[in-house]
Amino acid sequence: MLSTGGTSCVLAFLILMLAHGAAADSYAQPHDLKSRSADGQFEARTTPGNGDKTARLSVHRAAGGAALWSAQLTNPVSPSDLAIASTGNHVITFDNWARNGYGDDVIAFYKSGSLIKKYSLEQILGVEKIAFDHPVVAHTVSSRLWRHNAIELIDQLDSSNRNGPDYVIWLASTDQWLAWSMDSGETLTAPDEQVRRWENAARIQVINKLRADRAEEIALQFLAKLRRPKDRRILEKRLQSIEFIHGSAITRSSDGNDRFIELVSHSPFRQAADSALARWDNQPPSDHGHLLGELHGTLQLPAIDSPDPAIMHIYLIPESIMRDNWTGAALTCRIGRKLDPSSKELSGNRLDFRFRHVTPGRYWIKAVYDTARPFAKEDSISAADAGDYESVPSALLEVSAAQTTESAPISLEARSR
Repeated sequence: MLSTGGTSCVLAFLILMLAHGAAADSYAQPHDLKSRSADGQFEARTTPGNGDKTARLSVHRAAGGAALWSAQLTNPVSPSDLAIASTGNHVITFDNWARNGYGDDVIAFYKSGSLIKKYSLEQILGVEKIAFDHPVVAHTVSSRLWRHNAIELIDQLDSSNRNGPDYVIWLASTDQWLAWSMDSGETLTAPDEQVRRWENAARIQVINKLRADRAEEIALQFLAKLRRPKDRRILEKRLQSIEFIHGSAITRSSDGNDRFIELVSHSPFRQAADSALARWDNQPPSDHGHLLGELHGTLQLPAIDSPDPAIMHIYLIPESIMRDNWTGAALTCRIGRKLDPSSKELSGNRLDFRFRHVTPGRYWIKAVYDTARPFAKEDSISAADAGDYESVPSALLEVSAAQTTESAPISLEARSR
């Protein structure tokens, strides 16, 4: 839901990063919605329609709950979201329950009990038909999501500083500000001075959001758009995030005949910052990164005759860490995965791995194949014990920005004691 805060300008956040393309939908049952004004004085509430009547809007004083005005909404069931301005007289509703982006009321403006204006998504984006690959719209099975990659404002003063408020949204995919008067419902074309005011208000709230949360991709992209020099260090700091996610993917050989499992370590937080810095530096997006790099390698697995699944640990270790003291280090880039030697996931004795979003520098690789009880935890930093396998010392590898470093195949040897 669109949230608010502030005085002359209110930043409204809705940051749900969704992949473009059709996807299944899951919606809770329609329910009452609430939104409080920036100054905390007013609360707008909606109740779902019941088949005979459409959804209904009511506005109340936040303190005490006294009803001020109400209106019948155009939504048959319910809007998906709403916001109220600090005037207490102006409300905007968004979309339709379970049908986001469809209908002639994708946004609708209400004032003191009356519908002022409503718009379809086609009208909002200025097109006759929404193409499936439209940069602003993410299509799902039932909806057309358009506010998922945006920053929204309710500006209490319009460009003339006489009337207000205005609803404003910045669409990241097209780097575009759209604005409407909440008093008349008409679209606005703001002068540069007004846009700068929106940018300044949004920037303050974006920075506050980043201080409260770990990462918001849209917030980082907005700072990259503005290119305020002192903000760059905010992005660069996030390149050092220690939070990584481990997963796996299935890859194929160049001729397409063989399937291989690839273990992957990646950091969404580093990736978001690196992508934003690429935008800052006017560089196109790259799968290999911008200021970060990646490393790919292959392990040669031994044949194991055991009914128990084994655990593979792979560590990317900075050059500064001694090879006889690596288990005591805080290793950021590591992979732990349980493997069933009899599984069809494994093709022959090959296991691929990839470390993404790596800080440029020199590293060496250590792999431990935990095949004997007791097993270490998958996310642990663990040396090989008797009955396990471990890699022979690897050469130092140079990871460079925006490049993929390839490691020579790594073999594993049994540890006897």
